[in-house]
Amino acid sequence: MRGKLVIFVLLLAIAGVVVGWRFAGESAFFDSSSIPASLHSFRELEDVPERRGLTVPEEVRVALTNSAVPQVEVAVDGAYTMSADGIGDSALRGSGLKATLVTPLPNGFHVGRRQITGTTLDIVPERSPGIWIAERQYRGRVRLVRQRGKIVVVNIVGLEDYIASVVDGEMPTAFPDAARQAQAIAARSYVIFQLRGSTPSPHFDVFASTRSQNYGGYQYRGRDGRRYAAESDSSRHAAHQTARIICLCDGQPFCTYYTAVCGGRTVGGAAVFDDESSALASVDCPWCQAAELFRWTREMPLEQAANRLQKFLVSQGKPFGSLVSIRRIGRSDAIREPTFEVSDGSRRYRLGAADLRRYLSPSNVPSYQFEAR
Repeated sequence: MRGKLVIFVLLLAIAGVVVGWRFAGESAFFDSSSIPASLHSFRELEDVPERRGLTVPEEVRVALTNSAVPQVEVAVDGAYTMSADGIGDSALRGSGLKATLVTPLPNGFHVGRRQITGTTLDIVPERSPGIWIAERQYRGRVRLVRQRGKIVVVNIVGLEDYIASVVDGEMPTAFPDAARQAQAIAARSYVIFQLRGSTPSPHFDVFASTRSQNYGGYQYRGRDGRRYAAESDSSRHAAHQTARIICLCDGQPFCTYYTAVCGGRTVGGAAVFDDESSALASVDCPWCQAAELFRWTREMPLEQAANRLQKFLVSQGKPFGSLVSIRRIGRSDAIREPTFEVSDGSRRYRLGAADLRRYLSPSNVPSYQFEAR
C-alpha cells in the first residue's frame, strides 16, 4: 500500500473556561458587566469562598508520576528529617542527602544502605525548596507511598506555590500579566474542584502532568547540566495577585477545563467531559490566531494509518481490509459521537473523533476537530 493520509485542522478546540471577567493589563483591577460596579479589586474577592461556605486549602498533594514507579532517586539540599508512617519517633535526621536510590521492600523502604519499616516515608527539608526527585527540585515536602511493590511519589506543597509553577507550566512567561492572572485563577479553581470531588487516589489530589495540570516544581536540571526555573517572578506575582480567588458557577466550584489553543472558537464542556459546567459554553475567541497550532496539517503513511485502524477494528470484532477512505460525516462538537466513517471499499464503520484520534495517534492528530483525506 502506497500513499499518505493527510490530516488537517478545522478547529483546535477542546474546552474553554468562560468567566465574566475582563482583566486589565497592568494592574489587579478588572471591568465586567456581570459583577457589581462597586467591585473594583481582586482583594474584594478573597473572602467569597468563605462566604459560600467553601474552604481553600493551604496545601495540595501532587503525584509526580502518572503511575507508581519501581524506584526513585532522592536528594536533599541541607538538613532534613525522614520519618515512616508519620511517626516522629522514627525520624532520621541528616545535614544533607546526596542522590540516593529508594526502592520498596515487602515491609518498608530501602534508602541507600538503610532499611526503614513503614508504608509511607515522609522527607521534610529544613528549608524549602530543598528536595530533588531525579532532576527536579520541589518546594514543600515529599511523601513516598509503598503500593503493590512500587512507589507512589507525592509532593505536598503550598497551594499558591503549586499555582505559581502551574502558571509557568501552562502559559509562556511572555504572555501579558492579565492572561497569567486568569491562568492562575483557572488553575486554582481546577484543583479546588478536584479536592472537593473524588480525587484520583487516597494518597494524592492531582497529577503533575497534563492528566491534571502541568506542574514542574521549583527548578530542574536540563540535559546540558544547567538549572532552569520551573516558576518565575511573574508566575509568583500572578498567584499572589489572585490568591484565594476561584471560579464559581451557581455558587459552587466547577472544573475549569482549559486549552492552549482554541482555533477560533471553544467547544462547550458538554461535548468533551462528563463533569461539565454550564459555565463552559462555546464562545468565539479571536485571541490565539498567532499560535502555532491555530491551524495545522499532518501527514502519515497510508499503510501506517491503515494498520492502526485495522488493528483497532479487528479487536472490536469488526473485520477490515485495506483502508480506502476516511470521511467526516457530521459536524458535532461531541468528540464521542460517530462523526467519521472509515471504509475498506466493502465495509463501512463509524467512529467518534476521540477514537479515531487515539488510534491514529495523538502525536499525529493534535486536536479533535479535523478532516482526513
